[in-house]
Amino acid sequence: MADGSARHSAALVLGALTDVYERGWQPQDVLHVTGRHFSDVKAGLIASLLLAHAYRVTPLAWAPPAWSDQIRAMALAEPTADAAARRYAGSAAEHGRPGCGSRERPGGGAGHPSLPGIGSAADRFSAGGLVLLWQSLPDWPHLCPPPSLWSPHAASAGPAEGTPAADSGPRAVDPKVPARIRGLLAKAESTDFPHEAEALTAKAQELITRHAVDTALLHRDTDADADGFAVSARRIHLNNPYLREKVTLLSVIGRVNTVRTVWSKRLAIATVIGTEDALEQVALLYTSLLVQCTRAMQARSPGAVGPGRTAAFRRSFLVGFATRIGQRLAESHRQATRDAAADAGVCDGALVPVLRAQDDAVRKEAQRLFPHSRPTHAGKVDPVGWCAGTDAAETATITAGGRRIPGRVPLPGA
Repeated sequence: MADGSARHSAALVLGALTDVYERGWQPQDVLHVTGRHFSDVKAGLIASLLLAHAYRVTPLAWAPPAWSDQIRAMALAEPTADAAARRYAGSAAEHGRPGCGSRERPGGGAGHPSLPGIGSAADRFSAGGLVLLWQSLPDWPHLCPPPSLWSPHAASAGPAEGTPAADSGPRAVDPKVPARIRGLLAKAESTDFPHEAEALTAKAQELITRHAVDTALLHRDTDADADGFAVSARRIHLNNPYLREKVTLLSVIGRVNTVRTVWSKRLAIATVIGTEDALEQVALLYTSLLVQCTRAMQARSPGAVGPGRTAAFRRSFLVGFATRIGQRLAESHRQATRDAAADAGVCDGALVPVLRAQDDAVRKEAQRLFPHSRPTHAGKVDPVGWCAGTDAAETATITAGGRRIPGRVPLPGA
């Protein structure tokens, strides 16, 4: 009886997960939302379920790169969960455990393994709770093909139908640049020395800016229309607190880089839409600047006040920081474009048609994916926090060699 219960629970959970994937969700999306709902459950338990599904149910060898990268990242982050999932997948195969849509072999029930994370009282969540949660999730736009459409041909063909291939069109001169940028920013976020972090972030920004402008220069000799740009989308998962304000920072960074941001408050997930290079730049810049903002915000938060006062200050700090960062990034973008155009021997306006066509392509794809989205606005702000955040944005490093973009005189420390 216990074995039959385990099989029933496994079928329910794996089937519900298959269904939610078919409705546009991806592994890291499900991990994020499930973790927010079952906040008292360790991430490893949830990851073990998703990994077990990946190894037992899906043809992972045929998965699109974006999907397999998420599974790989999950496995690296939770090695114990990965080991449990692999044991389950191997044992289930030995005992005839069916994948979704397959038939169980006669006599395969004896010694049936338990699905990782389900069935123990210590796990603190049930198969029924997971199934109800996943069934309640809304349908989402498919950012890559769901598992039912995978095949050896589809795995090599690229994104889902209707989405241009990410590797079509002109390529940047140096494909190793994104990896170098990630390495620099990872070091910047891990160091305890502010000056070292600024130098690393500055070098990363220099590479980001030049990489983007070089790519645009490669486009200028092609037909500059919206159909010539390969636009894709990815989801960025945000965590409490101050979600709306963090989205504001992400949105202003995206706007400068011709990336549109669509935010789901209920799910705490933002979808960013743009060219693949631009999406990578925005994700890297957002992570780095959020680290800088958080450090500055904690250092300047008022002491000896109530929690409500501190929260209002910090929310407003983030908004002020985001507003000024957007202005500085725009100034940096204009200057870098002028410098790169001069180096290439073309006039300042040579890239205008290309950049306009790129913006049109991004706008069309955002409208296709989210036809019913509407703009949102920040709420009330605390003036002291807003000014302190604006001041902190003046000293955040976003340019090459630590050189700061000219702007207004920084305000006195608030």
